[in-house]
Formats: sequence, structure tokens, C-alpha cells
Amino acid sequence: MIFGIALLTFLNSGFNSYFGVFVSYIYVMSIPAEFFRQTYSWSAGFYNYVPPVFLLLFFIYLVKNLFKGEKIKENVWRILGCLVLGISSQLFIENITVFNILLSIILIVWYSIEHRKISVSLLTYLFGCIAGALIMFLSPVYMSVADGADSYRKMGTGLNGLILMAKGNYFKYSTYTIGKNYILIFSIAIICTVILLKSGVHKNNKIELLRKINICILSILPAYFLIPKKNNKYIDVIACSLFFAATASTVFFFVQDRQRKSLALLFLLAAPIVGMPLWFVSPIGPRCFYAAYIFLVIATVNLISYVLNNSDIDIRAFKHIPVMLFICVCSYYLFIFAKIAYTEDLRINHIKEQMENNETVITLPEFPYSNYLHDSNSQKIGVYFYYEKANDIQFKYIPLKEWRAKNID
Repeated sequence: MIFGIALLTFLNSGFNSYFGVFVSYIYVMSIPAEFFRQTYSWSAGFYNYVPPVFLLLFFIYLVKNLFKGEKIKENVWRILGCLVLGISSQLFIENITVFNILLSIILIVWYSIEHRKISVSLLTYLFGCIAGALIMFLSPVYMSVADGADSYRKMGTGLNGLILMAKGNYFKYSTYTIGKNYILIFSIAIICTVILLKSGVHKNNKIELLRKINICILSILPAYFLIPKKNNKYIDVIACSLFFAATASTVFFFVQDRQRKSLALLFLLAAPIVGMPLWFVSPIGPRCFYAAYIFLVIATVNLISYVLNNSDIDIRAFKHIPVMLFICVCSYYLFIFAKIAYTEDLRINHIKEQMENNETVITLPEFPYSNYLHDSNSQKIGVYFYYEKANDIQFKYIPLKEWRAKNID
């Protein structure tokens, strides 16, 4: 499914060669470790947060003619596909459920204004989204959350409660929507700066002033996000707003390709919007912002495609670069998880040996690169290894090097 997201990113990007497949996959897999451990390496996180993004991108691919300024080719299979995607994409995570309804309404209005007719496919997708949302939110679980009876999930009640919850969640929202995504931040800033420089001096004085202002913002502002945790919400709001305003206005005024402009602008704006419902609930974590990350990836890949397709650069001369980067990314993860698998074997064998000696306290090596694993060094292992009942063995963890010195070397 991860490769499917990369493939759909490529199919919605405008690349005309396999070059784009590797570029898309590199960005999808270059996800920050905080996101990785709560989505790709945690089964519960994966099945809740990755499939709805895949389904949404599939829908975007089905109605891609909209972004070209063309009419959607209506047929039974496309309409049925939109209905199924609309329902199924709503059954995973709440903020994406809300976002999909908003997106479908925007696309219907957009299409009807441009073509003076309603698209049956888009309308069917909206009905599917509403039906899926009803199925989800009529669950008794959400009634208990709204009543404050849920011991895990909480939601702000009343205006003051919602405001306080939003204030408490803001830095997580800011950090995981944009702040931690260094590769994407710098990629978008560099690409947009290239677009602004290549566009040359504009005849309209106001747009030329905007061009110069955006060049300054995109040349300086990305460094702000490298600064460790900020304490001033107001500065952070200004910084994030300036970044999105500069990138969105660059795409709107200076990208000439209709399809690339539409998709890049849509997903640039969608990235901060999809996380907004999370302001008012808790707990939230990096996994909740996986969709925002992928949306920024789609915007980035579309802008790369636009720059390459509208330049004198011969892509074929650089075709080996994304392949080499792809191999590097795959090798990096292969190395990490080979070390983790080795440590897992050490753990299991050591536990079995200690249990044969009836030990009730067992010391295990910590996983290397544990920041890529969810809940890697916890007592949950006691559910799988015990004598008479779960957790009747206490597990302690020490660094792998220290453990090897005591038990192997």
C-alpha cells in the first residue's frame, strides 16, 4: 500500500517517465522517524492512517480531468468507484472523514462553476462520504467521547473548552504539519524559488513586488523550522502562515501549467486544513498528520515535474540520480531493520534460556534505532512470555552494547 501511495503520487504528478516513480517513492519513504514508527512500523497505526490516504489519492486519479480543466468522463465504473471510495475512505480516522466531505463539496462547486453542470462522479463521491461519515460517527464510541465518558479520547466541550484544547494542541499541529518535515520544507522552498527566478520580471508591479517578497521569504524562512522547540505560539503562527502564503501564491501566480497548478495548490492548502479538526481533540500524535505529509509530497512532486517539464534540462542526463537515491533509501531501511531483527533474535533466545532457569527478572538488549519502532522497549512483551499468567516476568532493558558485554563477549 505504501508503494501504491507512491505510485498514485507519480500518476498525479505529470512525470512522463519512470523518473517520477523513484522521486515519489523517495519522498514517501523519507518520512520523519516520528511518523514512521506510528504508521509504517506499527500495525494499528498503519491500518488506521495509511489506507484512507491511498483511497483519497485513488479518487483524485479517477477525476484527474477536473484538474486539467476538462470534463470528467462519466461512466458506470467511474461512478461506482467514486461511491465505493467515498464510503470506504470515511471508516478510518476522524479528521480525514471531515476533510473528505469538505473536499468533495469544493470539487463539486469548482466543477459546476467551470463547466456549468454537476458531475455525477463527484456528487456520488460526496454521497458516499456522507454515508461513510454517518456510519462512523453514529457509533456509540463517539457518543461516549462527546459525553466525556471515554477514558482515552477527549474532546473540548463548550467554546472555552475548545479554545483551551486548541491552544494545547497547536504546537503538535504546527510541528507535525510542517515543522518536522525538513526535507519537504526545503524542497518546496527551493523549487518555488527556482520558479520565481525563472519567471523573470513581471510587467504588473504588484505581482513583481509579490515575486520579490516571496523570494525573500522562501530564502530565509525555512531556517526557522530548524530551530529547536519554539515557545512563542504567535511567532510560530506567523512563520507557518508566511510559508504557506508564499508557496501558495507562488504556485497560483507563477505556475503556468493548469494541471500542475491545480494539484499543487490543492494539496498545499489541504496539508494544514486536514489537521485542523485535531485542534479540538486529544490525544494526538505524529500518526494523525500522515495525510498532511503525503499531501505536501504530492505538491512537491507536482512542482518538480513542472520545473523539469518547463526547462531546458534533459532529464535523461540525470535519470540515474533518483535510482541511486532510491537504492540508498532502501539500503538505509534494510540496514536498520536487519540490526533490529538481529536484536530481536537475541532477545527471544535469551528469554527462553532465562525461563528454563525460572528467572522472574530478565534483562534484555534495547533495540537499536528504536525511534523507528512503536513501543519497542516495554513490558508488553510479558503478554507473550510468561509462566502462569501474563506479566509475571519483569523485563529490564539496557543498551545493546552493554548487554553484549555481559552476555556474549
